[in-house]
Amino acid sequence: MASQNPIWSPPSQGLWKLNVDASYDSKSGKVGYGVIIRNYKGCLVDGCAAIFTCLSPLAAEGMAIREALLVASRRGFTAGVVETDSHLMVQLCSSSGENAPWELEVVLHDIKFLLSSYPSLSVVYVARRANSCAHWVANQSRIGRLVSRWVANPPHQLAMLLAQDFPSCFVS
Repeated sequence: MASQNPIWSPPSQGLWKLNVDASYDSKSGKVGYGVIIRNYKGCLVDGCAAIFTCLSPLAAEGMAIREALLVASRRGFTAGVVETDSHLMVQLCSSSGENAPWELEVVLHDIKFLLSSYPSLSVVYVARRANSCAHWVANQSRIGRLVSRWVANPPHQLAMLLAQDFPSCFVS
């Protein structure tokens, strides 16, 4: 399933939208990921971010998707869509995984298990423009500049990105 819309759009009422991205530094293997969770009104309702290390950008994207699904599960956001700008990860999530790189085998297994446990969740591709908030959070996380209470009190740059995505739910 793929979204061809180059801009962010809210989910239908009763559903959640989780935008996810990873930011990978090839020199150090350092990764930051970001998950933005919004409701049908387009309002930021939750999110998470963290730093870790891994072997490849694709593995980073896979780990970020897995984390988004785990967060959705823990917080009860079990009906909706996880959007990523990694087309290859979306393909791998929906395939048998036989040709997946070895570093993704466990992560893909976890993703597929979570998706089978919550059939009302799906992983879809969106253009980077439609994923700008998660991209910003992932980058800020990787470089250590994301404040701890960023969901409750979004930094100005994130608030501006949220407003660009969906002005009627501006969070400042």
